[in-house]
Amino acid sequence: MKLRKLTALTLALLLLSGCGAAGASGRDTEAGMSEPVLEESAPVEAPESPTLAPESPASEEAEPSSSAPAEETEEITVEITVEEFPEDLAEDDALAPEDAEEPAFVLEMLEEPREMVTTTDVNLRGEPSTEGAVLRTLPRRTTVEVTARSGDWSAVTVDRETGYIYSSYLAEPGETNGYLIAIDAGHQRRGNSDKEPVGPGSSDLKAKVTSGTSGVVSGWDEYELNLVLALKLQEELEDRGYEVIMTRTTHDVDLSNAQRAAVANDAGADAFVRIHADGSDDSSAHGAMTICQTSASPYNAALHDESYALSVAVLDALVAETGCNRRGVWETDTMSGINWCTVPVTIVEVGFMSNPAEDALLATEDYQDLVVRGIANGIDDYLQR
Repeated sequence: MKLRKLTALTLALLLLSGCGAAGASGRDTEAGMSEPVLEESAPVEAPESPTLAPESPASEEAEPSSSAPAEETEEITVEITVEEFPEDLAEDDALAPEDAEEPAFVLEMLEEPREMVTTTDVNLRGEPSTEGAVLRTLPRRTTVEVTARSGDWSAVTVDRETGYIYSSYLAEPGETNGYLIAIDAGHQRRGNSDKEPVGPGSSDLKAKVTSGTSGVVSGWDEYELNLVLALKLQEELEDRGYEVIMTRTTHDVDLSNAQRAAVANDAGADAFVRIHADGSDDSSAHGAMTICQTSASPYNAALHDESYALSVAVLDALVAETGCNRRGVWETDTMSGINWCTVPVTIVEVGFMSNPAEDALLATEDYQDLVVRGIANGIDDYLQR
């Protein structure tokens, strides 16, 4: 649409010319001034004049009457100013202010700060974006105070430092993550030499359970060390949101290896982790290894791939955390505690109690914490792969 408007000067001139001299109605037209015609209006056609008789030449040459002196006509030129606007410009657009720059992110403040924990090693960033600068990396199970949300990110404070963490890596303290882990502290105070089949349907028999090896420096029995580590692992996993079931929490039990597997099977555990320590006639032997069934197991070959993945993940994380010697994954069908399983399983041999240096390390709480954290990290890695 084209809009036209008259300037104030134009209107004033029109009013002045419209007034003219007193009694001179219709003088504007005679003076040669035409009225403006708007473009949108239909053209106005002049009416046809009646046919008049021609005047005599005398009248043409006649002098004007002396009783009414002729008035002089002054020609006024009026300039009309027209402003044109683009046809596609709406009134609202013309009147609207320039678009304000939107903020990079919007924070939704929580009514009250919430205490949460990190579920994995996670970056604390300066902005709620993967493009934000990394302020530092927080380890698993770091307690933070969440104060606000921004999309998929949480604004947190930790050690008086404020930053942002991707919300998926935060959990309520004690909140479960949906996974169930079964933990077996290998052996017991008194072994049971009665026999049981080494696996379902097997005619090969094996002692139900033994009391294990013992430390050459610490003086601990293996069943004691195993339970210390198992209870620490239970706490660590529960802190990470896992549901945990234990085959034993005391030394005075009588559970065969097949019965221990049944605890994990009946619970439908996502993983069964069996804690053990090694012993050898060679006192120089040292390091950690994990054990699972072979791919040709006559008892549970279908579980091999999952059990092997669990074994690798746990061993890799354990070695990374402790720096111990990596002895690899042993695949064998001789372990009744594995053969009776219907869920993914691994035996973790955390080190040699027959090695003086390693036995001394395993007896320290600091090293035990490293072992436990490594195993827990491996379980995380296995389930999140």
